[in-house]
Amino acid sequence: TEWKEKEKETSPESKVITAEMLTFHSFIQYHLHKQLSVMSLYARTKHVALHVEVPASVHPLGADIMANPQLFKQGPCLGIAPNFSMPFGANTNLPVPDWEGHQNQGFQWWSARLEHLAHYFQGICLRDVSTYFRCFEIPADAKTAELGNYTPHVPVNRVDLERRGVQNIIDLERAFITDTVVSRVSGERALEVTRKLLDKAPWGSSSAVRYQPKQELLFNNPEASLMPILSRLSSNILLIPAQDGVGPRLLMEHNSNGALESVDRTVRDALRAAHDEYYYGERNTRLWKNWGIYHLRKLKSLTPMLITCEDREEALPSFIREGIGNCQIPLQSQLLYNWDGPPSIKVGPHWTIASTSSISRKLLRFWWEEHRDTPALKWLYNDVLGLTDIPPHFCESAIVQRAILR
Repeated sequence: TEWKEKEKETSPESKVITAEMLTFHSFIQYHLHKQLSVMSLYARTKHVALHVEVPASVHPLGADIMANPQLFKQGPCLGIAPNFSMPFGANTNLPVPDWEGHQNQGFQWWSARLEHLAHYFQGICLRDVSTYFRCFEIPADAKTAELGNYTPHVPVNRVDLERRGVQNIIDLERAFITDTVVSRVSGERALEVTRKLLDKAPWGSSSAVRYQPKQELLFNNPEASLMPILSRLSSNILLIPAQDGVGPRLLMEHNSNGALESVDRTVRDALRAAHDEYYYGERNTRLWKNWGIYHLRKLKSLTPMLITCEDREEALPSFIREGIGNCQIPLQSQLLYNWDGPPSIKVGPHWTIASTSSISRKLLRFWWEEHRDTPALKWLYNDVLGLTDIPPHFCESAIVQRAILR
């Protein structure tokens, strides 16, 4: 169902539930319950287990937020942390779970949620499992996730930075905008951007003029085409203010548009060390690992359903993998096939589910039809399934059953 534009607004007035809306969505939920119940019962008669994805967050205008506002942080949104394939990250526009709120409530919301799902499903997949270890929080109105911070965390102490030779820390918390940065970010529109968006800043050296966004932009937005450029320039910060300290900008070595290179070597080395200690050092990784283990174990204790997990991160940090293994939760699906060639079903990592498809992959029969007369299909048919004749044109039900049994 597509929501009207007015219902997509996040102002308090837009969250008023009318009797018409309540009746409509109750009607939809009732028929969903009926259809899921029939489907689940039929699947059980065929000895098929149903697995459902369960996100850690909920829709920002959903009933869960309205009924349990104390379980989700008001203000920040969940962000996708910047990485090498997505250097600016992304704003998911989803509320951040308040895990302390869940703990104070005795995880009653999670208990009721899992109990209801158990009426239809035999297993759940925790999507974005890293969220149970740490949340990457960003401002709700952020277009990118460049200025996000992980929570919970132990921030970098300002006094420690000063002892390492980092002076004028407040200057590193401001956007680093110079003519070189403007040219790099805005290209051919550099002069236009400088004229319409920027004023000279009262800080910086005479050799490198620093700029700041015009004060009037706080009240009047620039033209739409310049908004992304202004966002990029305003986000060019090395240290992000946090309670009791600062958080180093994630991947500052690659994403700072010359800001890191502009400081002297002593400061640059100190910032690099602070960055690595914050994101990879034992102080925070131990906190995040214990935090995730606590949440995953708690969820396991609330349901008899099989729990698996997946994550969008390209390479999960070792402390998250260790935490998942500590809880004995399968991390991913080991398929009978992949896109590059014949895999080996025997080399799956510990606590892995073997299946003929996964939530994000095509069904085996579709893959079969796309790979007719290929070495990958012949290897799968002869070596994995142990069949000696020529692979049939279609993936028949007997083949799928044999694959499951294997």
